[in-house]
Amino acid sequence: PLNQVFFALAALLGGKSILGSVIWLRIFIIAADIGILYFGRKLLKQLNLPESNIFLYLLNPLIIIELTGNLHFEGVMLFFMVAGLYLLQRQKWLFSALLFSCSIAVKL
Repeated sequence: PLNQVFFALAALLGGKSILGSVIWLRIFIIAADIGILYFGRKLLKQLNLPESNIFLYLLNPLIIIELTGNLHFEGVMLFFMVAGLYLLQRQKWLFSALLFSCSIAVKL
């Protein structure tokens, strides 16, 4: 269900152009990858793990090709999951539960 919101936003922002809608979908997925970088580094820092480990995810060719190249929304799902894990680690239960539910709603 949440995935449909992204499609509707891309259709609204892209106008009557299919290319414009595709570009907006890519922007959403790239923004989610940037969010994974941000929250992933903060989560790794809290867990006393090397922050550079997040680059193993971001520089993975499978992630680059499948998510950004083929417009798969698993990256958006992972963004909500990583952000939820970060908030769970910080003991912000309500917002963490909201982000976990968004993660599930993206790929339901």
